[in-house]
Amino acid sequence: MSRFENRLTRAMQDEYTQAGFWHDDTFHDILARNAARFPDREVLYDRHQRVTYGELVQRIDAVAARLQNAGVCEGDVITIQLPNWIDFACAFFAVERLGAIAIQVSADFREHEIEFILQFSQSVAFICAREFRGFQYLPMIASLRSRLP
Repeated sequence: MSRFENRLTRAMQDEYTQAGFWHDDTFHDILARNAARFPDREVLYDRHQRVTYGELVQRIDAVAARLQNAGVCEGDVITIQLPNWIDFACAFFAVERLGAIAIQVSADFREHEIEFILQFSQSVAFICAREFRGFQYLPMIASLRSRLP
């Protein structure tokens, strides 16, 4: 898969940096600073759980390590099919932490849509819930494995 085209010239990047609009900080850099300053401050919650900055950084790093151990590298495409849960934030920002590219797809998509997206995007990994709203995702992805690169 070819790299994405960058239309920002070096001059534009310099101009935006000098104007204060462009920073080299990643989301993880910002999160790590906040976690160091406010480790016990609640940052996210959903219907099932609440997490602090400190916990969120630990979860993101754990997911990033697991993805890296599975062979995910910078520039790889990862498809994420999760509801709007804290788990989505952990997965999405773990992918960012590795320099990979996250594709978010609706939790309502099923086999036909997922197969197309995985084929088209050349995703090297797929992250999903076991179950959401009565639908079992693992059997769906298992049935697709033989048709995917």
